[in-house]
Amino acid sequence: MRSLLPATAFAALLMSPPAHASEAAAPVKSWKEIIAGKNLALDKEAVLSPVPAHRRSTTGTEPFKLTDGIWKDETLPSSKAAVGWTYLNSPVHIIIDLGSEQEIGTIVARFQGGEGDRSVVMPRKVTAALSLDGENYYEAASMTKVNGGESNLATEHPDRYLYRSENGTYFIQPYMLKIDRKARYVALVVQAGVNNIFSDEVFIIESDKKGECAGIEGLERFTVLSKGVQVRPKTGDALYISTNVPTPNCFIVTDMRNGKEKETPVRVYLELPEGIEVRAGSVGTVSRDPEAPEGVNRWYADDLWDAKKPQWQGNEGPLYLMLKDGASIPEGATATFYTNEKDSASNRVTVPVKGIEIPEVPPLKEVNVSLTWMLEKDSYSYPDFLKTFKHVGFTGIGLFPRNNTSADDRTRLAAFANEIREQGLQVIYNESAFNVMFGLFGKHSEIMNQIGGKPGKALCPCYTGTYYQKEIERVADHAKLIRPDVIFHDTELWYRGHNEWQRCSRCQEAFKASGMKDWDAFMLTQGTRMTRDLHEAVKGTRADGGTPIKGNYNVVATPPIYHKIYEFKQLYPAYFDFGMPVLYVRGDVARVHQTIRENYLAMGNRDIIPWMTAGTYGEFPPVKHQQMLLEALLNGARGVTYYHFKDHDPMDYYHQAVALSAIAPHESILKEGKLLAPSSTNPALSVTLWGTGKEALLLVGHYQDGGKAESTTLTLPGGKIAALKPLIGKAVSLENDAVSLTLEPGEHRLFHVTFNP
Repeated sequence: MRSLLPATAFAALLMSPPAHASEAAAPVKSWKEIIAGKNLALDKEAVLSPVPAHRRSTTGTEPFKLTDGIWKDETLPSSKAAVGWTYLNSPVHIIIDLGSEQEIGTIVARFQGGEGDRSVVMPRKVTAALSLDGENYYEAASMTKVNGGESNLATEHPDRYLYRSENGTYFIQPYMLKIDRKARYVALVVQAGVNNIFSDEVFIIESDKKGECAGIEGLERFTVLSKGVQVRPKTGDALYISTNVPTPNCFIVTDMRNGKEKETPVRVYLELPEGIEVRAGSVGTVSRDPEAPEGVNRWYADDLWDAKKPQWQGNEGPLYLMLKDGASIPEGATATFYTNEKDSASNRVTVPVKGIEIPEVPPLKEVNVSLTWMLEKDSYSYPDFLKTFKHVGFTGIGLFPRNNTSADDRTRLAAFANEIREQGLQVIYNESAFNVMFGLFGKHSEIMNQIGGKPGKALCPCYTGTYYQKEIERVADHAKLIRPDVIFHDTELWYRGHNEWQRCSRCQEAFKASGMKDWDAFMLTQGTRMTRDLHEAVKGTRADGGTPIKGNYNVVATPPIYHKIYEFKQLYPAYFDFGMPVLYVRGDVARVHQTIRENYLAMGNRDIIPWMTAGTYGEFPPVKHQQMLLEALLNGARGVTYYHFKDHDPMDYYHQAVALSAIAPHESILKEGKLLAPSSTNPALSVTLWGTGKEALLLVGHYQDGGKAESTTLTLPGGKIAALKPLIGKAVSLENDAVSLTLEPGEHRLFHVTFNP
């Protein structure tokens, strides 16, 4: 729809101020006032990178969607008027050529916010850059979203900062950038708040100061990728290399080429300090460049990503950067990355190189830690894989038998499982039962809900026919192949058919035959029946003749029902041995603390292994990886498992090893202790105490980003304190059995406490 919709269509939008004001600031402007004036961007083609690939909003018209004057008051992830980027690892570039030099007043871009889905939030930062030639850009304005602890910035500097809370209800938020400059090209560089961005319109409003606008002189240069390909380390402003064990480095690829050009393979060059060698992971080939100038340690990687699938380019690799024996990383060392793509000469990236030594974690007996979502191709190609994973504290290795269908692959997988056991590690079987059945046999209509004599769109939870039996047999076969110690079920498909169940004739017949009166309660029995069948299928398949311990993704004590088909109390402990909360929370350490604690209190034991991540749905500072792991273990989890391999950087492995090295000597406290209740004078700090009447582990964290230092005085239950030993962080003062300490934002400390009898 061109021009303005009726005012009522934007009621939700106008409930909040535009992005150049804080929530407590001046009166709300109407949408008509926000975009008043001539829209210079209307019907101009936008160059977009990376390629928008959100399935619901991708129609092939994306270059014009943001400038077509069409927008609607609706949820953008499901809007065909919107453009969506998902699973981002790099900023989004939106470049608009106005055709000639224009006097630009204000840029307004509409973005989805509200956290209606945890991964769909407002952009973290939007920067506007201007150019006269389409190659040299200069920063004209930016808008940064701040958190509650920094909301004062939005009040003091409303032209640069925005604060608006996001609490689970979608809204559309305009980001307004005041320009009043002359330029031909406008680039918006958008940094995701998590890893998704959704927008449905960009307005470039002509300045009302005609003849008075300055040019781009006086502005600082700003890097905008307007052409070619750029490759840079995923770790950001530095390249981290572990000096004592190999850890993988992935790379962010930004490809500004168009159409078929994106399918042309690109060679990536790495110029590194002397003494560093490069090895390929599961993709690509790597060679030292024989044509490098003397004294230059230059390597190149071919086929680092699949050029035939350009829409998936982004987080690529891994490569393994390893020190030769006796080599070291000199002070001030740098690394440079570039490609052979013809238009990429200006896209070179040079960053400092920082070496890290990862501590070796003593063998763990009471804690289960695994990076389970790691394909065999990555395990097989990882240098010194099992030795390295033991070093950084992993106790189990995940396998995907369903990906190994040939006789040779099965033989190799079984041998690998034996090798894992011989190294003293657990074999973990990753299984997506019924998801696999749907994928393999979805063309057979009998497995679907039956609605009016026709198949529905979703798998029927009451189906127990031939293909159901084949699925149970498949799981049994795979368990016998690798003899797992642990099974992580990852069944996530039942939500797709909620609206069909009561219309399904098979489900209705089963409900009637059950004699039950409550439909919802009946559906829970179907989840229990399927879980029981899977349990029976793997009985006795462990290498020692026992039955593997098991859990299912997101099936937990609280909330107790998952996808309306699994009820925790029906499944645990009869068929599942632990709950598996899902904590893909973008480094929200406080949420880990709260979720694990709630489940521990509901269960009364440590039968909890959460799914966590080092970067899925948004990268975060690696120290939070350490903090989340500590909070999980000290609030009642028996371990953690991670999704997925490519999200882990060298610093993530480092922080995991630091946390587990501190915990390892005190595992008996985790086994014998319980959650204790210290008192704190400051609720802004997270305080956890786990232990017995003799000793305990005390974790104190200041997890609010930004803000100020916070102090507290703690009184610990358990009697008189005999000693307070710092395991992570500085020592603190102790007076009259009260612990006093001050933490800076982002800081945490871990102590071992002993009590006098």
